[in-house]
Amino acid sequence: MPTHRHFPLSELTGSARGVGEVDTEYGAAKVAKMHFPDKDIRIFEVRVVRTDDPTRIDYFETFKQIAMACDAIHAAFEKGELEGGTVCIDNVSDIYTWLNAWTEETAAKRTSTGRPQRLEWGKRNIMYRNLIWKVLSLPCHAIVTAQMQRVYGPRGEETNNWDARWLSAQPYWCDIVIRLDKLELGPEDVRYVATVEKCRFMRALNKRIRDITWDKLVKFLEEELGLKVAK
Repeated sequence: MPTHRHFPLSELTGSARGVGEVDTEYGAAKVAKMHFPDKDIRIFEVRVVRTDDPTRIDYFETFKQIAMACDAIHAAFEKGELEGGTVCIDNVSDIYTWLNAWTEETAAKRTSTGRPQRLEWGKRNIMYRNLIWKVLSLPCHAIVTAQMQRVYGPRGEETNNWDARWLSAQPYWCDIVIRLDKLELGPEDVRYVATVEKCRFMRALNKRIRDITWDKLVKFLEEELGLKVAK
């Protein structure tokens, strides 16, 4: 029976070839139920609020929940309980933001202005990298999503450019990087365009796919690049 609800960690890996999703936004279940009614999607919601102030996120406890979910998925593959399927983190921008906030609050070494020293940010980078690699190294389809943020110039001025909010090394770890844009070309002409900004296997920069779906992406990879994508 299809499932699109918040699962406890112990049941996150219960679907042998389904989808396991680590959800930071508390929105995946609604979307999955509407667009994928026949698919077994197991969603683990990770955001934890502070017990002393429910209006604030407990950054480190939230990160621990995410890490435990990734560890559980990784262990399930090693034990043979999972085979193939898809694992998704939606989204890594929240994780990056929470780790930044955690570093700001807990840094032991600071500059004269009170900012964390560079080595403190290195701890954040290690935690982020280890977490993401637990997912990207799995023998399955691994997907991470990110939010967009405006790019600022050297003097702090706004530019018209936007980039993903994640650790700068993230694109180098992925086989394929896709940018999604909503283009409003007229009152009744709105287009959703996906741009393949990177493909590890062959040069495919700036290939555009309108109203992208998984099937359209697979067709592009197989027919235009000659890749074989596991179903």
